[in-house]
Amino acid sequence: MASRLDQDYNWSVKLFLSVDIAASTAFKARSGLTSSLSWIKTFEDLFEEFPRTLYKFYQSLRTDGLRDVERPRIWKFIGDEIVFVADINDHLEIYTHIIAFVSATNAFEREFKQKHHKLRLKATAWVAGFPVMNSIIRISAGENEIVDYLGPQIDLGFRLSKHADHRRIPVSLELALFLSAARKTSPKQNMVWLGFDGTVTLRGVLQNEPYPLFWVDRLGGEESQEDKLMRVKPSCDHDAIEPYASEYFKENDLPPPFIHGDSDMRFNRIPDGMERLRHRLIEEDIDIQYPEAVSKARRSKSRTKKKSLPQLGRKKKR
Repeated sequence: MASRLDQDYNWSVKLFLSVDIAASTAFKARSGLTSSLSWIKTFEDLFEEFPRTLYKFYQSLRTDGLRDVERPRIWKFIGDEIVFVADINDHLEIYTHIIAFVSATNAFEREFKQKHHKLRLKATAWVAGFPVMNSIIRISAGENEIVDYLGPQIDLGFRLSKHADHRRIPVSLELALFLSAARKTSPKQNMVWLGFDGTVTLRGVLQNEPYPLFWVDRLGGEESQEDKLMRVKPSCDHDAIEPYASEYFKENDLPPPFIHGDSDMRFNRIPDGMERLRHRLIEEDIDIQYPEAVSKARRSKSRTKKKSLPQLGRKKKR
């Protein structure tokens, strides 16, 4: 494993975007052994073509007056799932990412359904903060380096994906908060709509305490026939998300999310105690990577202190 001292310990936030085929297990079971080549081709199309579709939408958004961002990179493939990751420097960037992601998911699905047995896609999005709460792991693999991300906010994202469907893109509470704030100032306010389905229990998350289920609407806030039948609104009150999130963080002893250097004062303040935790991580990492050097430095410091101590007690009589 490569030295984690090579890792940047500056504050950072990353956006994770996940997409895969809905009901893929059932699809493979229906195909059976005789049609294995068919479903293999289906997944190859997803892995090869979806990133291309996604990147095309990033290119087109540069002329739409939105915040210019670097396109996400593929973090990993997990079974039939593609997970992308993007570095976030400002909450306004997240708005651009989500617009591109939703647009690409919908566009790709329209062609995918026609080509592959009416299959649909499902997607999830969440954010994670580093280096406190979550960690970046670097693993040497010959001449290459594998970068992995671990932590409770990473686990949360994968738990949320179980609630994704053809309309809902589940998002973490932190992401919903950033989106609701960016939506107010964006020239494309109506391109992102958020829904809320109350709270759910996510296995292993927050000791199984209820977690708010926010989601981005792939239909852009349009009222479906099902909505009309049930007399429900497809979107939530976006202005109510911030006070709701603030109360939830306090009740569950969670630090509010922040992006170091964000343009909004609400999101660029480092919560109390977080800086101290970051420095403790750095010190612990130095202890692990260079134990002999640390031990030598401590012995030297101890001898210096002893030499400089004042001589206590009564002076001897001459």
